[in-house]
Amino acid sequence: MSQFWKRSLRIPFLVACTLTFTLGTGIADYLGHSPADWKALVGILTVWFILAGSQILFEYFTRVYAGAPPFSQTKVKADIDTPSPQMLLTVSVLLITGAVVFGFGLIRNTSSDSLTAVLLVGMLLSSVFFIGQPRLVYSGYGELAQGLICCCLVPAFAFCIHAGAIHALFLPVTFPLVLIFLGVSLALELETYATDLKQGRRTLLLRVGWQRAVILQHVLLLVGFILLAAAPFFGVAWRLVWPAMLALVVAALEVWLVNRIALGLPPRWALLKFTAWLAFMLPVYLLAITFWIS
Repeated sequence: MSQFWKRSLRIPFLVACTLTFTLGTGIADYLGHSPADWKALVGILTVWFILAGSQILFEYFTRVYAGAPPFSQTKVKADIDTPSPQMLLTVSVLLITGAVVFGFGLIRNTSSDSLTAVLLVGMLLSSVFFIGQPRLVYSGYGELAQGLICCCLVPAFAFCIHAGAIHALFLPVTFPLVLIFLGVSLALELETYATDLKQGRRTLLLRVGWQRAVILQHVLLLVGFILLAAAPFFGVAWRLVWPAMLALVVAALEVWLVNRIALGLPPRWALLKFTAWLAFMLPVYLLAITFWIS
């Protein structure tokens, strides 16, 4: 049972969103909006509950589309270590309800309650549909939606609950992370390419085609880091972004591992997954730390 929850909650994605939330809070601190500890705690709990609830909802709909009765309490014999559909739906609804309650408390205590509400509703709806709905996750655009949630909506929500309004500094820092996230997603999908093709899952990798996806993965990583390096042209001090450039070494290793697979060499899946997530999390972490200490 524990393995099921570990897999379905997608811990690396939750960690990535935690880091982007920290980045949003760090930008607010850099701009002089002293973050309140209770707001940061309630804010990250809201994000966790939304994401966890949506990911469990994904497991629920996966079982329903496979033929399980929507409110069945019976477990599938071949999948006896997983919860019943009814339990999955109950847990998902409880988590999302908790997120709404926490979010409402934050809205009542921010200087720009309307913007905070818009971001909360946007994050909630996009997560429920593009993380919790298999047909949209595997539409070929699920990765882009998840990248926008992780790299834009989550840090914007974190920033807004402290600052009250989005600053011009925000977009040049967060948008390049979306491209890096997409590059990482393409690399991660290589391992499940055959399974996704067999089961008719319309991932970004399948939509693009694996040969073009390899080139696109390289381009996305390169352009993402180039845009980060170009952030000073949009008003972001170079001292704030140069530490993130250190992650280029990890991104280069990811490119090398993907190229090995494209050349037909034995894949190193464990190393690729670790490197791919690190190629995204490391620049986010370095950006967040830099904003916090500046």
